[in-house]
Amino acid sequence: GQSISISSNGDPVILGSYDYSVGFGEHTLATTYEDFYLLSTISDFSKTNFLVSCDRYNIAMEKSAVDDQGNMYRAGTFSGTYSDGENRLVSQGENDIVFAKYDSYGALQWIKSAGSSGWDDLEEIVVGPTGVYFTGTYDGDELMYFDGEYINDIGEIIVEDRGFGLSEAAAVVRLSQGRDVFVAAYQTDGSKLWAIDAVTGTSDQYVKDIDVDEAGSVLITGNFDSYGATFNGNRYSGEWGTDDVLYVARFSESGDFVSALDTPDAYGTAVVANADGSFFVGGSYFPHTYNFFNADLELPFVGGRNDLFVAQFSKENVLDNFLFFGAADKELGVEDTDSNEEIADLIANEAGDLFLTGYYQETMNWEGKEYTTTGLYGGSDLFVAKINFSEGSNWFNNGGGEGTDIGTSITIGADGNLFATGSSYFSATFGGIQIDGIDSYDYLIPVVGAKAEDGSFFYAKAFGYATDNCGECSSYEEGESINADQNGNL
Repeated sequence: GQSISISSNGDPVILGSYDYSVGFGEHTLATTYEDFYLLSTISDFSKTNFLVSCDRYNIAMEKSAVDDQGNMYRAGTFSGTYSDGENRLVSQGENDIVFAKYDSYGALQWIKSAGSSGWDDLEEIVVGPTGVYFTGTYDGDELMYFDGEYINDIGEIIVEDRGFGLSEAAAVVRLSQGRDVFVAAYQTDGSKLWAIDAVTGTSDQYVKDIDVDEAGSVLITGNFDSYGATFNGNRYSGEWGTDDVLYVARFSESGDFVSALDTPDAYGTAVVANADGSFFVGGSYFPHTYNFFNADLELPFVGGRNDLFVAQFSKENVLDNFLFFGAADKELGVEDTDSNEEIADLIANEAGDLFLTGYYQETMNWEGKEYTTTGLYGGSDLFVAKINFSEGSNWFNNGGGEGTDIGTSITIGADGNLFATGSSYFSATFGGIQIDGIDSYDYLIPVVGAKAEDGSFFYAKAFGYATDNCGECSSYEEGESINADQNGNL
């Protein structure tokens, strides 16, 4: 199981994979291949729709979003040939992008692909006011196609005369180097609005998150490992002389580059767009980070490999508010170079409260208070936290067990409380509520509830896979996304 969401009529929709055969009620699917992906709605098997194909390692629909009408948009990657009887897609390279729309009953409405002759990855998908938007990366020295049109800014075409009438065949197209970032927007009927070569450079560019505000303005955050970058054909210097530069880029509702901001020696992992055009960004920074978003700030550093930050910016990219926090071995402090932490997801409500989840090791220092992990040395805890820059009503809470516990996704329930998911090793405790696995070497997918007003845990459940007493072998499970419907279902 890789992703779960709820349709407007309350049906859970699950995506995942199986080996050889799998049963759902009276339905059985079988294949001679492994890693065979499927989609199903499971509350009423008379309405169940299975998305199947015929190639090994064929399709992995790992990201999802739901619009106000309950339609579901799925995106991921595939290779080889995909066929469901009515639709047929053939990948252009080793790994192509695939995206599709399903109605609230799980019936496929349309499915499309995009790709290059290299390896393409999808990172995130979101629903906006005019359609669905998604982002990812591809090999920048290959042409990236959406609906038969490449998005690359190809620059100069050089033709070498090798004789024997082979001049045209020897043409060389100078493209980007390393990984590049794409952003694409499609209408709800599957027609392309636009697709752009969003971030290019002289080395590798990455993207971690995307969000869209009510005006259709698109925000992405990630990193470029080069001396400057180009955003949709617009050169942006950002020449900090470092391999780790965090960026936040804004594009208009038609995909045109609007603005960008960056800071050196940091990573951007999550972004949230607000209705007024302002936005939040979360990520991590290193001990030698300087000139934080061009602000005259001396960044505190607790220790470990990195510390964390959340910052609020105006529509004009002015840094309005920020909060720094981090974790380290208490005895080593800033000399600790082993512990690690990350903000995995951000979500905001209409009141201006920002909620986040992620993980950390050792002891977290949050606004002068210390929160030590529950596990052994080297393990991590899942955390949830709240930030309100206007009111200052912030809180932090953590939970876990003797091993590795991480938070990956957070959502706001119908009653305003929070629910997070991620991964836990064998056994974990959240606010006195214990969850346990079947085998002592297995991981679990936890679902944890925390009260919005103070962060106290009031709910914890988990599910996972048993390794059938195979000794010290273990399975790994991780919840990648969590959503709540208006009825309070998860």
